[in-house]
Amino acid sequence: MTNAFSLHLVDSDQQTLAQVDSEMHSGRFPTTLWHTWMRDPIVVDEFPLVIPADLPAGRYPLLAGAFDLETVSALITPDGSPWLELTVLEVTRK
Repeated sequence: MTNAFSLHLVDSDQQTLAQVDSEMHSGRFPTTLWHTWMRDPIVVDEFPLVIPADLPAGRYPLLAGAFDLETVSALITPDGSPWLELTVLEVTRK
């Protein structure tokens, strides 16, 4: 099973405002091979998320998730959620 990862910026109703989905290193480092290449892998990658220019000022949760590429089904965290909240972004306007 190869997985891809997703970042979602959401509003208070959990509606997606911005999203990026990607395999690690654009598919050159599939999750199926992580343990064959290294023990206890820590993988770092960039997921550029484009914030809409017209997004109103406010606080927005940034969520991370993973999904199976073949079935497009979400992988579930130990607490039963498909999402892990990474942080809350604060958008301000000048």
